[in-house]
Amino acid sequence: MAVYLYLNPDDLENVSAWLNNEMGIAQIRPDGPSRWKASSEIDVTSGGRHCLFHIDSGPLPLMGANDAPGKQRDHVEPIVDPFGGWVERRAGGKAGLPYFGPGHQAVFWFQCSTSWDPDRGPRRSTFEWIGNHYAILDGPAPDGAKKWWGRLRRWCAKEGEARKAVGSSTGPTYLTFPGAAAEIDAWVADHTVVPDRART
Repeated sequence: MAVYLYLNPDDLENVSAWLNNEMGIAQIRPDGPSRWKASSEIDVTSGGRHCLFHIDSGPLPLMGANDAPGKQRDHVEPIVDPFGGWVERRAGGKAGLPYFGPGHQAVFWFQCSTSWDPDRGPRRSTFEWIGNHYAILDGPAPDGAKKWWGRLRRWCAKEGEARKAVGSSTGPTYLTFPGAAAEIDAWVADHTVVPDRART
């Protein structure tokens, strides 16, 4: 599941501030080579992919080198103290990101970008959650995670204006936050937009 957004740097400050005021949410950050650590101070103002952790929906799994990707999480050793940090035993396929298996219901991802394609306009940002995709392995998503996903979506819908991708009348809806909306409107007025599918 995903929430599609258009954001500029000022909007990212707003997103960071809101996340920091959310009880029970932490950010997983690098803490040295092959080390990770949860932090209650959240900063998503830099571009890239950020890992968020719904604390009450844990514990997070410490994936071992021999753990199969589809192994049930209750059969994997838990990370006992994520705020104290841990050394990963198995890296995922994406460098620079923590790995908790193919999808963990306590983990939310925020992929953010404020960059622009010179011909097609802004690139999108997304909040992502695995939800019940792996429910056959892990069971239903925790109620707390489901409620927080709903809360996140409602806040984004309140802050952002629902628009289609720049240059498109079809496809997903992008919640366009105020800073990005002003920049997009000014950009569209000065450019001939190249129609295309939603861009990442």
